[in-house]
Amino acid sequence: MPERIDEAPVLTWERVAATFRDVASPYWIGVLDEALCRYHGLAAQPSSGENCDARITGQDIYDRHRRGDATYTWMGRGGGIGGPKLQEDVETRKWRTQKYEVRHDSLCNNRNWFAIADFIKKIES
Repeated sequence: MPERIDEAPVLTWERVAATFRDVASPYWIGVLDEALCRYHGLAAQPSSGENCDARITGQDIYDRHRRGDATYTWMGRGGGIGGPKLQEDVETRKWRTQKYEVRHDSLCNNRNWFAIADFIKKIES
């Protein structure tokens, strides 16, 4: 586990257990140890992507668009085209490696989805 992420110290449950093992109640440490052992079964799983046809990087979306490939015409990002996540992707140029959900057809009444053409305009402006 990393000791720091972006200059901030990382506190892990493993470190908490190690620090308090000698002073915490055995029950509490036992529950924590069991949770750590079963982490992968207990942790929330990524969303199923039920609305997408594929997940591809922003660079791949851009390259396909430039080639005239219209396989996918819609893409999704939490908050939609004007949301803070996509805005950060564009400002930091993370959009190139970020994987986005893409679709063949529009998804009506879902603010997280937008036309790939709008994404292209946003990154080229």
